[in-house]
Amino acid sequence: MFGQEPWALLTRNAYDYPIREFADQEVKFFFAQVENDLGRYNVAPPFGDYIELGPDPLGVIDRFMLANPERPAKFKFTADIALDKSAGSITEDGFIHTINFDSYEQWLVDRVHKDFRRMVKQARRRGVNITKHSDLESVRKFWRMHVDLRVQKFAEIPQPETFFFELFEQFLEKGQGAIYFARDESGATIGGVLVIMDGPKAFYKFNASRYEFLKLRPNNLLIDFIVSDLSKKGFESLDLGFTGVGPEYSGLRKFKENAGGLSVPRYTWKSEKFHKLDTAVLTDTNAKVAKLLEAQPTYEELNMFAEIHYKKFI
Repeated sequence: MFGQEPWALLTRNAYDYPIREFADQEVKFFFAQVENDLGRYNVAPPFGDYIELGPDPLGVIDRFMLANPERPAKFKFTADIALDKSAGSITEDGFIHTINFDSYEQWLVDRVHKDFRRMVKQARRRGVNITKHSDLESVRKFWRMHVDLRVQKFAEIPQPETFFFELFEQFLEKGQGAIYFARDESGATIGGVLVIMDGPKAFYKFNASRYEFLKLRPNNLLIDFIVSDLSKKGFESLDLGFTGVGPEYSGLRKFKENAGGLSVPRYTWKSEKFHKLDTAVLTDTNAKVAKLLEAQPTYEELNMFAEIHYKKFI
C-alpha cells in the first residue's frame, strides 16, 4: 500500500515533493524526489511504514541506485529472509505486526491472548462503545486528538492538517478508509483509530488515544471492533504498523502481540551519500519544536509550524 500511487500522492499534494515510479522485474513502487534544507535525495516510501521489495530486496535497491545514481536514497522495507547488516548501510530498526484472521470468531478464540480478551470485556462493562465515520468533520476532530497525543505523550509535532485532508480525499472519501472513535458512557470521544483499506488488507495507520482514559481500555475495544467490522466485509488481515526495537516500545509490542499480531522485521537502508546530508538541519528543527511546545501553542500555531517543518522528517 505504501508503495502505491494513492499513498505517494499524499506526499506530492501535501508537501509538493515530486513522485516517480520505479519498476524492476515484478516489483513496482513509487518514491519521492525530495528537495529540502537537508539536500536532494530519494525516499521510498514517503512517510509510509514500509514497502515490500520481493525475495531479493537488496538486489532491487542496487538496481534502483544504478537507475538513479545522481541522488542519495533511503528505503524502509520488510523482508522474510535474514539480511546481512554488516555493511553498515542497513539497520533492523523495528517490527511490523499484522493480525491475520479467517473470521472474527476465529481471531478471538485462536489468536488473542486471554489478557486482551479480558480488557475488551472491561471496556464494555465500563460503558465504552465504538462508532465509525468517514466524513471530513470527523477527520478534523481526529487530527486534533492526534495532535494532543503527539504533543503530550511524545513531545513531537504531528503531520499538518493538510496531510489528513489528503488522506480523506485519497482514501476515506472513496470508501477505502474509516475513522473509528471510542466513546465513554456519556458519548465523549476518548480514543480513535484511522484505518486505510487496500485489497484484502487494512492498515491501522494513526491513533489518537486520550491518555487520561486509557484505564477504560478503549484501545482494546477499538481493535476488537475493527477486526469484527473488517471480517464482515471480507478483509483478511489488519496491519498494526511499525513498532521500534527499544525498551520504550516494549509495552506497545506486547499490546500488538496480545492482539494476535505476528511480526516481521523492518529494515532501513541508506546509501553512503545519504549519510552526508546536512542532518544538522534536523537538530535545529527539533530544538525549534521543543521551544514551540514549551509555549503551549494552539492547534492553529502547531499546524502552521508543521506545514513549514514536518516535510523535513520524510
